[in-house]
Amino acid sequence: MSVGYFVVAVLSLFVAAYAQVTLRNFVADPRRLRGLRLLLIGLGAAVGWASARMGILQGLPPAPLFVIGLGLVHVPAACVLFLKARRGERRS
Repeated sequence: MSVGYFVVAVLSLFVAAYAQVTLRNFVADPRRLRGLRLLLIGLGAAVGWASARMGILQGLPPAPLFVIGLGLVHVPAACVLFLKARRGERRS
């Protein structure tokens, strides 16, 4: 496995973890929080699976591509949560 895939996969995993952990600071309703988390994880798993399948066809390692796809879905949410945290918009 190339070092580049590993580095990007680790960074994507950190982005996904940041989004999942920080989400609870901005969503008060537990049912809505669970739904948002399931949506992000489900969509991330679907994108990760598609990335891994495409990578197999190209001869690339599927595991880091799955993690990269999973993290890619979390990037927009992580950016929004980061900006909200910087502005102090936490739930009350």
